[in-house]
Amino acid sequence: MFPANDWEISRYRGYAGVSLELPTMAVPALTGWLEHLGAAPTKIRAFTLTKLAQAHLQAGDVEKACDLGAQAFAIATQLGEAWSVMAIRDLRVQLKPVEATQAVRAFDERVLSTLLTLPR
Repeated sequence: MFPANDWEISRYRGYAGVSLELPTMAVPALTGWLEHLGAAPTKIRAFTLTKLAQAHLQAGDVEKACDLGAQAFAIATQLGEAWSVMAIRDLRVQLKPVEATQAVRAFDERVLSTLLTLPR
């Protein structure tokens, strides 16, 4: 067991809000957690950004969801974090109904350009 503090509880509240499709609960909880976490690229940050993107998509904000998803993808690929990449894949599946929008096309281009960039 690990000690749970207010920030951990906020993160899990956010995850539950996404699972229950309650973006009004999830967005503030996950946003608060990410602010507490800081800007360093970590595995937990990539996963939480993806969950926050899903919450924004549930709230109808496709552009914000795509932007957060692309940020999460950049971190996940930088760190080689498979769990977050799978969550981003789930986000992309959820974007299917609105894939004709400019935001989703830009998201796809950002992800594809990252995948096709060869290491130097």
